[in-house]
Amino acid sequence: MELVLIGKVLKPFGVQGKVKVYLYTDFAQERYEAGSMIIINEQKYTIDDLSINYPFAIIGLVEVKTVEDAQRLRDLEIYKRDSDIKALTEGEYFFRDLKDLSVYSNNQKIGYVFQVEAGVKHNYLRIKNDEGLNKLIPFIPQFIKKVDLENKCIDIEVIEGLL
Repeated sequence: MELVLIGKVLKPFGVQGKVKVYLYTDFAQERYEAGSMIIINEQKYTIDDLSINYPFAIIGLVEVKTVEDAQRLRDLEIYKRDSDIKALTEGEYFFRDLKDLSVYSNNQKIGYVFQVEAGVKHNYLRIKNDEGLNKLIPFIPQFIKKVDLENKCIDIEVIEGLL
């Protein structure tokens, strides 16, 4: 069974055992849908309640009813079974598929994607170059010319001030 990383528990929220989560997905409504199952620290949990304020969410879990139970989940990653995730349409990508892709502009390598970050309006690629410097590139059509998963590269349009 392959697991997909979809978030990370940050801390307990409130007194009823809810947790604040940092989202690693654009599809939070679907991934954290009430009644669906997630996996934290190799344990299965059922989503009871969801409130989203990107890039965060507050989730209630059927199995977690106290602040003490929620505290035990602090800083743990949240996974979903790959088989529970529907296929994407053309032009949509999982964060995991974009990570580590080489980034080019005009056939010149700029760096590689070392992290994909969820944003309120759109996502960002965090690009690291050979000197260790990193930049955020909005993952929007104005900047992303082509994503080639087969050749593990992304072509971007660089405008003044972007890099």
